[in-house]
Amino acid sequence: MRGRLPHHITLTLNVRHIELDVVFEGWLDFDEGIFDVDDTYLSDGRTKIAGKDAYKIPTRVRNHIDRNYDEEIHEAAWGSY
Repeated sequence: MRGRLPHHITLTLNVRHIELDVVFEGWLDFDEGIFDVDDTYLSDGRTKIAGKDAYKIPTRVRNHIDRNYDEEIHEAAWGSY
């Protein structure tokens, strides 16, 4: 197979001793062999915040995920395909 295919995965990540269910949406690129993430958000919204903002990940937590879980995201995306 060649080209790109839209794909999403949900992972439970342990971020600073808190378990978060995080959704990663993006593209599986068969030519490059990568999972290119376009959007990241919480699977379950926070109860104290209403609307679309309830699913946003705080910047500090997002930065921690980007720095420490890149390999796990890649493996989960290709493993679930």
